[in-house]
This record gives sequence, C-alpha cells and structure tokens, in this order.
Amino acid sequence: MFTLPRWNREVVSEQPGICEIEQEEPLITAQPLKWWGGKHYLAKRIIELMPRHVHYVEAYAGGLAVLLERNPYDPAKQWSDKSFERGVSEVVNDINHELTNFWRVLQQEDTFEVFRRQVEATPFSQIEWEQAEIRQHPITDPDVEAAVAFFIRCRQSRAGGFRAFAPLSRNRTRRNMNEQASAWLTCLEGLPAVSARLRSVVVLNRPALEVIRKQDGPKTLFYLDPPYLHETRMATEAYKHEMTEAEHRELLATIRQCEGKVMLSGYPNPLYDQQLADWQRKDFTIDNKAASGQTKRQMIESLWMNF
Repeated sequence: MFTLPRWNREVVSEQPGICEIEQEEPLITAQPLKWWGGKHYLAKRIIELMPRHVHYVEAYAGGLAVLLERNPYDPAKQWSDKSFERGVSEVVNDINHELTNFWRVLQQEDTFEVFRRQVEATPFSQIEWEQAEIRQHPITDPDVEAAVAFFIRCRQSRAGGFRAFAPLSRNRTRRNMNEQASAWLTCLEGLPAVSARLRSVVVLNRPALEVIRKQDGPKTLFYLDPPYLHETRMATEAYKHEMTEAEHRELLATIRQCEGKVMLSGYPNPLYDQQLADWQRKDFTIDNKAASGQTKRQMIESLWMNF
C-alpha cells in the first residue's frame, strides 16, 4: 500500500475543523540524478527566500533538486489558512522527453515498482552503462525500460554528463566499499521516497515559455533554472537542449510580464542585470562541484527575484 511521505501527515489541531501538518525531515537520502548545474547545494538557501504561494512551477525541471528539498506543506510558505489555499499545487516541466519520462515513471506506483526491481538488480558497472545508451529514448508513455536506461546513463556517468563513465575512486572507500558503488546503492535506497514525493506533482513536457505563460497568476511562484548563458560557462554543450542568447532574451521578456513571483538562477551576467534592473539579485559563493581534484574553484551563483 502506498504510504505518504512523513512530512505529508495531517494531525488534528486543538481548534475544531483545523488540520495541521507535522514538520518532519524528508526521507530522500540522495538526489536520484546527478545533473549538470543541479541546485542540490543551494536548494535550502533558495527555498528560504521563497515567498508565500499557492501554485509552484519549475519550467526547467532538470534534476529537481529544489522541488525534492521543499516541504510542500510548510505553513510559512502557504498562502493562507483557508482550506483551499493550504499546501501547494506543484507543476514541473522540461523539454527533454527522456528526462520527463523518467520522472513520470517514478511518480506512478505501478511503473515505479517495475523500475525499482530493474535498477536494484543492476550493479555499478561500465558494461551496464554502455549498454544502456541504446535504450534511453522513450517509445511508449511512460516507458519503464527507457527510464531505467536513462537513470543508469545519468547516475553512473561522470558529473551526470552522460558522455563518460564515472571515474573510480582509488584512495578512499565509503561504507567499506568502492565510493562510486556506495553512492549508487545509496541512491537506490532513496528512490521510494522520491516516488512518494512526486505523486502529487504534475509533470509536463512542453516548451518552457508556453508553461510560464499558461501557469502565471497572482498566487504563482516560478523557480526557473534554465541552461545558463554560454558566455558565463565553460561547458556549452552540457544539456540536450541548450539555449541561445536570443532565447534567453525571450525568457527575460516573458518573465518581466509575469503577474506571479519569479526566481531565476544564473551566473552573474550583464544581460540579466540590464533586463532585470529593477529586480533583487542575491549572490551565493559555492564550490565548483563538477571540478576534479580536492581543491574546488569557487564560483558565484546568482538568483534574480521580482519581489
């Protein structure tokens, strides 16, 4: 039987007719995907800045690090105490069909159980990683085999880049085994919690600007993490669907017209600063997690907000 995540348990308040939500830590032990530019290390800080809202939208879903870190029943973020404005409506979208197929397979109880059995029978292996390449494109909707292949190709690759098998650690172990094998097993252990978390989330596979325009409203909060401007980063082919400068300009023009609240991630750049001159910008200093070596180069991540 399906069990709701721990933080989704309602308890009866001392006030008649009122339900409150227990605040507990999520059960997700590891992010399911290693995603280039993922916000795992910034998620908590981004969430702290979020205003109250009813409708939450991620138009560039990627690895969903922020959504999976969110407590959708946090009373500090809910719009009001009215019964129809408690909790939150959540929508995630990505133009990458292989990615959204993966999320859809995880969120459906029947497909997830098949997916789970297959990945739990799969070791951390370069042979498995190489063989998965030929089957990661969805044929049906949802496609469990494609989701399994996509998961292996992503999770067992170097920095989630899909292009090379993850290098093996030689100087240390984790849980008395190879570090990468341990990380793979830890990820598998957390999948049921990810599946449960996604049950109440709507997953779309549409162009981002179409989703932004359709989902906008006074009670909407957008968190947008698009592929960053090429001029601000070294790897310009990190994603299956990159964005040109013209597409970034169209995105900026679109979100300037939004009625709802918008949070936009990126590296500091003149284009965003010019087009969003009246927005607030918050900077974060982080280590470059994709860099090799023990000493990580520090980078500045920015968050533009229209509130």
